[in-house]
Amino acid sequence: MKKHFVMGFLRQVKLFVTNEWLSFKGVLDSETCNKIIDQSNGNFISPYVNRRSQITEKEILDGKLQYDYGEDALLRKGEVCWINEKWINDIVWKYMFEANERSGWKFDIAGIAIPQLSKYKKGDFYSLHNDGAGDNNSETHDGMVRKLSMSVLLNEGYEGGEFMFENDYVPDIGGIGSILIFPSCKPHRVAPVTKGTRYSLVVWFVGPPFR
Repeated sequence: MKKHFVMGFLRQVKLFVTNEWLSFKGVLDSETCNKIIDQSNGNFISPYVNRRSQITEKEILDGKLQYDYGEDALLRKGEVCWINEKWINDIVWKYMFEANERSGWKFDIAGIAIPQLSKYKKGDFYSLHNDGAGDNNSETHDGMVRKLSMSVLLNEGYEGGEFMFENDYVPDIGGIGSILIFPSCKPHRVAPVTKGTRYSLVVWFVGPPFR
């Protein structure tokens, strides 16, 4: 299958890299997408978010951030399921590797955090957030921090639910089976779904903190 590469440069960000995101359009067929969705076996749960909106002066001075994870329907509404399947990890890893090289990021990536299958029904959304800063103050996965994030679009037949960066910028991702990859520190959100159900696979690639 022919790959279509799309890179994006956003001026209103604080990350100083040339390419802010990269997408692979329609690289997964519908059979693979449905197989990924089926891994949930219907075992979805309510998602947790960090409910803290401010950092204290003490945290800034100490370099130790505090988190308050829990449900908050004002910040995120939907369902999630954690999926740890080697065949899925093998698929997403090769696209991450190619994007990391092609984009020029060339981040030091050591592994994958357990992927999350996200389900958004009518009225569900995820407010603006980032997945991690990649520095020594970030929350860790066994000492590793999130450096690259990936969103895989798994279905169609819904309305709304657009993936957006800051200032409601909608990247040219593509349709079902498309993969978007971007540095984890980039703020992004999922607009409310207005019709149907949206499924996506979210993957975080981790490595040692930036130096």
